[in-house]
Amino acid sequence: MPIYLSAKIAPYGSNKMVDGKSVDISTATDGSSYTIQNDDIFLVDDGAQGTEASTYYVTGTQLKAFIASGNIVLGADTKVVFGNADEYIKGDGTDLFISSTSNVNFNGSRLIGASRFTFNDGGATADIIRDEDDMTSNDANALATQQSIKAYVDTNKRWHQHTGGYKLNNSSSVTYYFQYRFGDHNWSNSDSSPTTISVYDSYASIFIAPYAGTLDKISVHGYAVDTGATDPFKFYVFKGTPVSGNANLSLTQIGVTAEVTPADTRQFAVHTSISSSNTFARNDSLFVMYKKESSSASQDLYFSVTISGVYTE
Repeated sequence: MPIYLSAKIAPYGSNKMVDGKSVDISTATDGSSYTIQNDDIFLVDDGAQGTEASTYYVTGTQLKAFIASGNIVLGADTKVVFGNADEYIKGDGTDLFISSTSNVNFNGSRLIGASRFTFNDGGATADIIRDEDDMTSNDANALATQQSIKAYVDTNKRWHQHTGGYKLNNSSSVTYYFQYRFGDHNWSNSDSSPTTISVYDSYASIFIAPYAGTLDKISVHGYAVDTGATDPFKFYVFKGTPVSGNANLSLTQIGVTAEVTPADTRQFAVHTSISSSNTFARNDSLFVMYKKESSSASQDLYFSVTISGVYTE
């Protein structure tokens, strides 16, 4: 198949056999030069010897114009083959094909301006790479950056647990109060030294961790009334590892809020971040308690508590 360099190339015939005008460059070596004349004739042959219709020519004027324009025009479905019939570049007038028996190597260069990637296995196409920490686009044709995948996974490994209730007539600054059982709003269960609680209190946890993790935040809001309404208090989170057959449960503090000094019959809100000594193991139980830091009189406290964090496995 001849290579068409220009639409003006004509079949080579005997009328073009002009002495001194047909240029032979078959013996040219690297670095050799030749000054093209306008009426020079350059033959383009597909190798079918003796077949005049398969031999074409281009004049010096046409070749110089082609060199100046920098364009190589090939016919539709014409291949540029690189030593192997399966390694080529070709176009069909609509699509450009790059074929290789192994890899197409861009030699470290970047591929830019692509609008869609389609794969031979018939899977989904990829139109864009998105950097969205919340994956809000939900795009079936988008890939995600490493950073956005990590941010999404980290966010969705978070856990939280809510509890709440009330404690009436509290006039103690040394007693820790907590619920009898999950969902019991009356926090009348108490202990003055919660590092060890009895078997009767061990079931009062608000959360049994399915995986190891960290406690990152304690949030509390509510209100206080009575003559000791403005007495300050804190909320505490403890962890423990129940063991079958034991009569007691040892607890370790893993978080505490900032001190809260409420106004009488006014809302209070505290959000405390926890960043150290805040880990728990798989199957640990978490307990939430509260204690007044000082006491001037009786206090009625009504509250809602959320603890939250991240699973680490």
